[in-house]
Amino acid sequence: MKSLRTNALPEHGVSKVVVDAHIRKIERREWWLWTSAILVTLLLTLGIVSFLVPILHPQGRAPDSLPITNAIRGLVGMVLLFDIYTVYQQLQIYRIRRQMAEREELFRLITENAADMIAVVDSDGRRLYNSLSYQKILGYTPEELQNTSSMDQTHPDDRSQVQEAGKEALVFVVGRRIEYRMRHKDGTWRFLESVPAPFGMRKARPKNWSS
Repeated sequence: MKSLRTNALPEHGVSKVVVDAHIRKIERREWWLWTSAILVTLLLTLGIVSFLVPILHPQGRAPDSLPITNAIRGLVGMVLLFDIYTVYQQLQIYRIRRQMAEREELFRLITENAADMIAVVDSDGRRLYNSLSYQKILGYTPEELQNTSSMDQTHPDDRSQVQEAGKEALVFVVGRRIEYRMRHKDGTWRFLESVPAPFGMRKARPKNWSS
């Protein structure tokens, strides 16, 4: 049996899965913002038009010009304020998107160039992400491991301690370092070391795991 010792360190950045979730949230917010802007602009425009079209007033006569002028100024002011708010929100969305893109790029550079194996699994143990080091050390491409169980390549005798370490990480945030065997694509076994850590915690339940 061949053996190889490598460290699987916890991922301290933001995974692509988390970044994508943030992007989707931002896009939904952007859609709502633009829809609201269009509706409010239309309503305010109709309000202005209602003061200018005599047929919309009782007996076909427009009210005095002074109240009309004041009302139009008020409506125009509301439109301008809403436009300013819309521009501000767009700048905020752009800033968040740029930060997410920068963090995603940083995560990609770290994981693709790291010698250590980095894995992200969900709370059910299914793989969400595996760094390219998995292919170098175990022979599996990230695509082959995507959405598979993290226990598939783990030695049957070591699965219980791996699962136990994950449970401990849930309680203590960072799990203990463990040594276990994983099956190489050629059928041989490799000795690995790993430290599981939960991230994306929500009400004491981890959204994802990294190791």
